[in-house]
This record gives sequence, structure tokens and C-alpha cells, in this order.
Amino acid sequence: KLLEKAESGDASSQQLVGNCYFKGDGVSKDEKVAVKWFRKSAEQGNSKAQADLGACYYSGKGLSVDEGEGFKWTAKAAEQGHPAAQCNLGFKYLEGKGVQVDQKEALKWFKKASEQGITQAYSMLEALKKANPKLDMSDAQAFSVRNPFMVKDVGEINYDDVRRFAASTSLNGSDKDQNA
Repeated sequence: KLLEKAESGDASSQQLVGNCYFKGDGVSKDEKVAVKWFRKSAEQGNSKAQADLGACYYSGKGLSVDEGEGFKWTAKAAEQGHPAAQCNLGFKYLEGKGVQVDQKEALKWFKKASEQGITQAYSMLEALKKANPKLDMSDAQAFSVRNPFMVKDVGEINYDDVRRFAASTSLNGSDKDQNA
């Protein structure tokens, strides 16, 4: 049924079929076939597929490495609000992969990704702030990471503490609860 929808042109199904081939989930793993499905979906504007296709170009999985194409597809996904693509785009601007190094653009994309909960992007904002005090961080100052229970702002996440707290806590409510 999923393959039928993909073959009929449904962009979401095409991206999912691409993932199946990329991972070998229910089909034989074939990165070249995965790229074919990602491209079909990406060309229709599916941000997940654009991010997947960009990652394939950067890694050389299913096709030849092409940082320019990787940047193009990653940027398309990031511009549509795909959080992981926004974080990845920040790294590409920071590293100069497929684009000129530009710390201000890296900052912009890390900020967007961190606002959507990508903790790695927040960590990069903090690292940029420490590494380059002259970098204008004014538009990033308003953002702060909050712990999952919205109790207080936290500067750096200690995952061992989070795991211990989660193991010792039970929450009231059901999976339908908005805080679950």
C-alpha cells in the first residue's frame, strides 16, 4: 500500500519508501534506490526528503559526494523549518561545506534549530559564544533551554541526572495528556 501511494506520486509516501530502502526496513537495503525516492519527494517540496537527500550528497551514500548539492537540499529543508536540517545548515556554514564559512549565518541557523528543541544547536550557540566573544549574539540572547518538566532554565544538560530523575519519577495522567 505504501509503495502504491509512492508510485502514484504521494510525496510523504515517497520519502518513507526511501527510508525503507535506505535502512533495509522490509526491503533489501539499496541506497541508490533510496536516493531515487528521496529525490522524487524532495522535488515536490517534502522537507524530510530534502534533508535526507542533502545528507546523502554530503555522505556519498547512494550517489557521489557533492557538497554543493548537499548544501542546496539541506538549505531547502531548513528554510521550510526542518529542525535537524537547520542545525546541519549551521554546521555547514561553520565548516564551509558547500558554502563559504559564515559564522553569522551559522548562528542564525543554530538559533532556529535550538528554538525547535535541537539541543546540539543550543550547545553550538554556547560554543560560538565562548569561542568568539565579538560575535553578535544579541538575537540569540532570548533563547534558553528548558528541562522537559519546565521547572527551571538549565545551562547544560547532565544526561545522567536526567536519567536518574526519570527513573525515580512517575507522572500522573495518560498518553493522551499534553505533558506526557
